[in-house]
Amino acid sequence: MVFCLTCGAEVDEYDSAYYARAMLCIPCYIKKTSEASFAICSKCGLRVRQEESKQRRGRAYCGYCFSELERIDQLPECSLCARRIEAHQHSLRLSDGSIAHSSCAAKKWGRQIQVFCFYCGKETSHFKILPNGKATCPRCDKSASQEGGSKARHMPILVAVLRRIAGAERQQL
Repeated sequence: MVFCLTCGAEVDEYDSAYYARAMLCIPCYIKKTSEASFAICSKCGLRVRQEESKQRRGRAYCGYCFSELERIDQLPECSLCARRIEAHQHSLRLSDGSIAHSSCAAKKWGRQIQVFCFYCGKETSHFKILPNGKATCPRCDKSASQEGGSKARHMPILVAVLRRIAGAERQQL
């Protein structure tokens, strides 16, 4: 014999849905499902159970929309246009430490923008944005064009700094 966990009523042996109803009799199961409260996601409109919804700023969200909002909040903000910088967008660090879209820095928005050259690391207000979204100073861009773009364009900042240090050590000897 099996019994309902809520009211204690005896449930028939042939009732195959007893375990699917969380071991409740049919009247108790209907009562429980009618009392279940649902919330509607504020972003996508999906209907989710109240205990499965997540609250944020007084609004209910489904699990997917909530995690998407959390991800968007963690993205850096462009200091020039105040929009979020997605992972697929090219960005560069300005000399004041803020981050901006490469396209916003190229437009300059009527401001004097200081950036660090990707290759030599020098701070400059005159720069060129490469197709990969990196900024170069006129000197590095000129040397890259004179040498066919092979040496200076592919030399990262760390290698340039190490070469400078090695050159300074040679001069001291």
